[in-house]
Amino acid sequence: MKRFLVFCLLLFPLFLSCKTSPVPRQTHVESWNTGGNRQHQVKNRGKVTLLSVSVNRSGGWDSIHNEISGLAPLLLWKHGFCVVSNIQDADFTADVRVHEREYLSKWRSKRSLALEVRIWAVSESDSGKTESVFENQLPLAAGRVISTGNLSLSSSQTMEQLLSLAVKNAAKQIKMYRQVNNE
Repeated sequence: MKRFLVFCLLLFPLFLSCKTSPVPRQTHVESWNTGGNRQHQVKNRGKVTLLSVSVNRSGGWDSIHNEISGLAPLLLWKHGFCVVSNIQDADFTADVRVHEREYLSKWRSKRSLALEVRIWAVSESDSGKTESVFENQLPLAAGRVISTGNLSLSSSQTMEQLLSLAVKNAAKQIKMYRQVNNE
């Protein structure tokens, strides 16, 4: 009986290391209700259109691009913007840039993640402009988040946290701009 008990105690850590434990993994759940008239449901910081999303990463960038393209409008709405599809109807235009690079640190591979949200004011004369015109102008507001370590943009939770923080920081700058200009 002693041998059996010792044998079981030795195998127990092995089972845990193989992730056979019945303990559920950590999950993150979030939902948005954007029904009805969206302009009156949020602190309206203005109407914004998403100009572009660019992902600079070696391999697997298209799924990250698609996820950010779908999530960015929801996070902009969450932080007080009314998201519109036409630049003619927008007060602001935004773009999202994502960079993931790998580097070696003490013989270990690590990642550097950078995610930035840039927002420009749109005037009536800007209605026909494209992304390249805004690229040459300094943005009105920007939010940038940098993370180094073992995290990857392949993790939806990591990507959502970085994007949410960058949008929050950019929205805070727009709020201050509107307060200063009494808009």
